[in-house]
Amino acid sequence: MSRPIKKYNSDKQILKKHVSAIHAVADLSALQRKLVNALLYNAYDNLLTDRDHKINTRILCDMIGFDSKNISYLKEALVGIVETVMQFDIMEDDGEQSWEAMSLLTYVKVKGGVCTYRYEQSLAEKLFHPDIYSKINLSVLRNLRSSHALVLYENCLRYVGIGQTPVWDLALFRKLMAVEGRYKEFKFLKRDVIIPAITEVNKHSNIQVDLLTVRQGRSVAALQFIVKSNPQLALLGMEEEDEISASAAYQTLLKQGVSKTLARSWLIEYGEDYVLDKVDLTLGQAASGKIKSSKAGFLKSAIEQDFHNENAAKQKQLEVVQTARFEREKLERQLEDLKKRQREVEVSYRRYSRK
Repeated sequence: MSRPIKKYNSDKQILKKHVSAIHAVADLSALQRKLVNALLYNAYDNLLTDRDHKINTRILCDMIGFDSKNISYLKEALVGIVETVMQFDIMEDDGEQSWEAMSLLTYVKVKGGVCTYRYEQSLAEKLFHPDIYSKINLSVLRNLRSSHALVLYENCLRYVGIGQTPVWDLALFRKLMAVEGRYKEFKFLKRDVIIPAITEVNKHSNIQVDLLTVRQGRSVAALQFIVKSNPQLALLGMEEEDEISASAAYQTLLKQGVSKTLARSWLIEYGEDYVLDKVDLTLGQAASGKIKSSKAGFLKSAIEQDFHNENAAKQKQLEVVQTARFEREKLERQLEDLKKRQREVEVSYRRYSRK
């Protein structure tokens, strides 16, 4: 469950960095890039406070639209993430440019349907700051299919409030898109990488991007992208993560301080009726002063350890008894009506026989 984040003040330099001064580079497949974002989404609330993070593999696969039965392929993708080095080019306050490199994940374990993973502390501090990482809408994460579209979306999303990206020279752009040494002529880079990525992002995401080119003489030397919100997809519900977020149980859990990821996990794992029953139990226990620790902690235990709601059970039993009584009384009335009708028929028959 989510808990308050400790105030982040351990690295004033990072806090001072402008979003345009930081470029993160990693060569990942589309599946790996989706996993990176889903794992970070899951861990984000406790990124600076927890050493290990956990997520149900079925939930993880659901978040990225992946066939959860192919666990071997999922493990291969996770191994690739552990082996992938994330590179940061950062413009320091003194004008000097620094370069840093670190593994995306330092540890990952899959056991009993649960994925446990760990970030290097320095990377966690960078990823927690919104200038470096913008939470990606889960609907977008599932809908984008190509790694180029995902990279373009990630690198443009954090500039939507600014309206445009920085000017990226072609060498940096190729590095960001993981196509270094390929598409040396710009016309092929544009045809095979840029235009397909723009088309996919504009069709399936909550932002729209347009390409601007910067020339030196007759050659294209750098790129920039105009970034704005996609009002059509916003109207179609792109801002909703998925159908779960529209359920009453999901909204109820959020009101109780449960994180989005944990709420999603519980609803998929246990079902809406079960979860609501445990919420009612928790609220009842809290109202009677029987919860000595935190209400949120009690709710977590109630759901995962199946605490029984005696009041709800008694109420359900009472409803069953009342329903049975109602049905019995209904049958008795019908039987009485039949007897009355029978008596009327017998009287009519005797009168008819006397004639």
